[in-house]
Amino acid sequence: MDEVKRWWGDVPPITKLVWGSSVGFTLLVNFGLISGSYVAWDFELVYKKFQIYRLITPFLYNYLSTLERGFFMGRAADLLYMFLASFVVFLVAATFIRELSVLSYALLMLVIYVWSRMNPTAEVSFMFGLKFKAVFLPWVLLIFDTLTGHSFVPGITGITIGHIYYYLTAIYPVAYNKPNYLATPYWVNKLLPQHLRQRPGPAGGRAPAWGDRAQQPGDAPGEYHWGRGRALG
Repeated sequence: MDEVKRWWGDVPPITKLVWGSSVGFTLLVNFGLISGSYVAWDFELVYKKFQIYRLITPFLYNYLSTLERGFFMGRAADLLYMFLASFVVFLVAATFIRELSVLSYALLMLVIYVWSRMNPTAEVSFMFGLKFKAVFLPWVLLIFDTLTGHSFVPGITGITIGHIYYYLTAIYPVAYNKPNYLATPYWVNKLLPQHLRQRPGPAGGRAPAWGDRAQQPGDAPGEYHWGRGRALG
């Protein structure tokens, strides 16, 4: 139990919020403590077919915690705002697109896309010993989903929203000398505990340029493995 407490204490705060919520809601629904209608637009695929991967996957924890410990280190408010803004877009899209009834995989693809742009040259190991650069991972997963008979809509939605965030925060302000239109509002910073709030000014309130940021030791392992533990219902 002490090891579990120590592990949980080391998990970055936004990862705790997003990943922990996914785990918690999954358990509550599957034990019948709450209705699936409270956590998804249409829970049929999870409740009747037990496709748990649509709600929780270890890869969400792996890639999200790497992001929070790396590029978003000291910028919990920026990471939280990325999720808040993305959730709004996801929910609007899910209102019109049935394939987005359960949003966990789209969220996972958003996280993977942002991670892949942060670590474009990291080596990823996929199934059957296939290795390639991390920047190609979202597209390989999208192709794999399509070839295995799954809808590409959640994946392409996550990639699209992830790219919009990346473009508006990293490419557009630098390339055109324009303001960051997705700059984190002050009220988001106020949502966090005092010790997690970003200080105003260049050091605490402004994201570093993505392309200029060298990968720091410990940001991510040199090689990532994708091919075990991902259930495909």
